[in-house]
Amino acid sequence: MHQAALTIDPALPVSTVDPRLFGSFVEHMGRCVYTGIYEPGHPQADADGFRRDVADLVRELGVPILRYPGGNFVSGYNWEDGIGPRDQRPRRLDLAWRSIESNQVGVDDFVGWCKGVGSAPMMAVNLGTRGVDAARTLLEYCNHPSGTYWSDLRRSNGSPEPYGVKLWCLGNEMDGPWQIGHKTAGEYARLAAETAKAMRRVDPSIELAACGSSHQRMPTFGGWEATVLEETYDLVDYISLHSYYEEVGGDRDSFLARAVDFDRFIEAVVATCDHVRATGRHTKRINLSVDEWNVWFQSRFPGEENLAWGEAPRLIEDTYSVTDAVVVGNLLISLLRHADRVKIGCLAQLVNVIAPIRSEPGGTAWRQTIFHPFALTSKYGRGTVLRTEATGPTHETPEQGEVPILDVTAVRDDESGAVTLFAVNRDQRSELQCEVDLRACPGLVSGEHVAISDADPDAVNTGTANGPDRFAGDDPVNRRPQLMEWAIGKGYDLYRPGTGKLLVPGEKISWDQHIHAVGEEVTGGSEIGIWFYKKGEEPKKRSYLIGFTGIDRTKMLDIPPNSMAMTEGFTVLKENALIENFQPHFHLRGKSMQVEAILPDGSRQIISYVGNFNFNWMTNYIYDDDAAPLLPKGTVIHVSAWYDNTKANKNNPDPDQWVGYGDRTVDEMAHAWMNVVYFNDAEYKELLAERKAKAVKTTDNEKQQ
Repeated sequence: MHQAALTIDPALPVSTVDPRLFGSFVEHMGRCVYTGIYEPGHPQADADGFRRDVADLVRELGVPILRYPGGNFVSGYNWEDGIGPRDQRPRRLDLAWRSIESNQVGVDDFVGWCKGVGSAPMMAVNLGTRGVDAARTLLEYCNHPSGTYWSDLRRSNGSPEPYGVKLWCLGNEMDGPWQIGHKTAGEYARLAAETAKAMRRVDPSIELAACGSSHQRMPTFGGWEATVLEETYDLVDYISLHSYYEEVGGDRDSFLARAVDFDRFIEAVVATCDHVRATGRHTKRINLSVDEWNVWFQSRFPGEENLAWGEAPRLIEDTYSVTDAVVVGNLLISLLRHADRVKIGCLAQLVNVIAPIRSEPGGTAWRQTIFHPFALTSKYGRGTVLRTEATGPTHETPEQGEVPILDVTAVRDDESGAVTLFAVNRDQRSELQCEVDLRACPGLVSGEHVAISDADPDAVNTGTANGPDRFAGDDPVNRRPQLMEWAIGKGYDLYRPGTGKLLVPGEKISWDQHIHAVGEEVTGGSEIGIWFYKKGEEPKKRSYLIGFTGIDRTKMLDIPPNSMAMTEGFTVLKENALIENFQPHFHLRGKSMQVEAILPDGSRQIISYVGNFNFNWMTNYIYDDDAAPLLPKGTVIHVSAWYDNTKANKNNPDPDQWVGYGDRTVDEMAHAWMNVVYFNDAEYKELLAERKAKAVKTTDNEKQQ
């Protein structure tokens, strides 16, 4: 286990956090708007066609601003198409994403929806195919009280009061050759300056963000910012920067350290801003708007030019893992650490498109793994950032070089004085213990500790009407989308009629192979066979894989040499569930496992027990239909695990070693793999009644015999 230490001192503030640091982004791209936030006819749709279930999750996420309507989309967008009666709005080709734009959601609709979810719009203007005139008329439409053509048109469209949109983006990624109306730095700088002048004449109170580089790998990075700011410095308040990260080539260590690169990017843009300030002899400081950032698997995206035309197509609907959530949490720490200069942040995007929230047309909405670190940081990261100086171990990464394993920052609530510590462990192989010196904060008392983690770094959340999030911080997980583990001795997984696992188009099957040395060279191979339902058939229920833990997550697994040991874990079922099978999982010291259901009324049922586990021959026990445990929500799954670290265990490679938790075969773990099908209350009662009736009938037949 790693050891680290840090000191927190309220006398060392960095800056007050601008709440707008926790913004997000809604673009007319893919299904972010249509079947994302807006879906008339959906059971959860309100009178304006917006989904209430999605809106509830947006409020929970805690986003004070929402950038709109793009993104690449804005560079070809005519904002006038999206106002007035919906049945009179034109359908247009969106050249950015090769989509049909229905214009059923426009500025009036979006601003109204923003207000309902507790957010403010951050409006972008089209400086690709349009320019000064379109920008100033949109601003007049939004912010001028009345008495002019555009302000009166807003009033006639149902909004008598001005919207008071404060924050505006002068275009989007104009340095990118993919952008409709792409420009050189000089061309964009002149247009941005003249647009800013005109907009400030309409409403002097607004704030403006000029386009910076699309990313720091752009060949014009640095020079672009300098050229733009030399022309616009006294006219704008922010320069934008965009940054996305993904795991490349299986290099997870570098991926987990991407915040180091993020820090460098932010600091490079700050240096450019200050250089222009000095050479231009300006007095004010330009701050940063990081209005697009996230984890995005860009290597899987075929490119805009390869997309087929469609209406609200599924585009870059990336599914995020626990590892991705750790990276997002670390990127949030970077933003907080630079709160003195980074005032605006927009997690891209809000729904479906590389998003913390996912939804299905006509179906449910759910939180992805990255939802949780963002929501927690938005909730507890308001106040003053405190400088933290940590000491601890480092490790080497292929891309980022030597990096600290601990990354941390702290935020003090200016009203209550409470201090929240945000920390990540970048080491995927070892736990980290951190000692915090609070002598400078004598008034503090011990508080709450929330950990976001999972035994499986690739665990994800998927949507269903019949189950909760798999990944939700300290809340144990109740669903997995993966196929069950195969191990020596196992035959197959069998799903009951009417059930199955959902494979979403565009997603991949991830192979995670654990191989242990045997002392000789062996050629290995893996194959997978999947049986699909016939075309047109769809199972009524989805089956989800759960690894019910046999280890208390708040304690260390530590098995002494030449000894036996026992651990136990508890998981609460948040929905009614049918357990389909049981496959115990240990490594070499595993001996036996028991699974007990503690029902809401306090009664207990032993539902599985294996007393002679053999790592070299694992078995998947599939319940008969009538024996499969049918459990009400609120049931606690209690897994007890016993270990044998003595020489009596023939599989034990070295009984003289201490054994801890880990992925290696010589380390240990314990969980019960179980496929689970969820049922709502009505379905559960119906199944329970069927079982009772069948049991009565069987008993009567036995009596007759």
